[in-house]
Amino acid sequence: SLLPESTVGRADHTFSFAAFEYDPDELVFIRKAKVEMERLQATTGLNKGGTFHPNAIHYSAVPWLTFTDMKHPTNIRSGDSVPKISTGKYFREGEKLMLPVSVTCHHGLMDGYHVAKFIEILDL
Repeated sequence: SLLPESTVGRADHTFSFAAFEYDPDELVFIRKAKVEMERLQATTGLNKGGTFHPNAIHYSAVPWLTFTDMKHPTNIRSGDSVPKISTGKYFREGEKLMLPVSVTCHHGLMDGYHVAKFIEILDL
């Protein structure tokens, strides 16, 4: 199973890294995530922990702006192949509610076909 990793914002506009252990029960997952978010909001620093999770997927939200492209810093030498998904500020386009989505992934893990299927699923 995937290990979703994200950032958790704080009132002082700093953030912490966070990992959320998957639970097949959506309500249990949400409850545990809320507890972890509250814990991290009371801390300082990035809380990276230094642990590499081979099944990680990074998610970030930038709800303050609408974007058409987003680039994530990567270090090819480090072997970083963690997929990164980001969303921006939603907006209306006619009758449709739109949400910018950026997917950054290593071609060794997925092809354009897989990213297109992911975006297709999001396009409810």
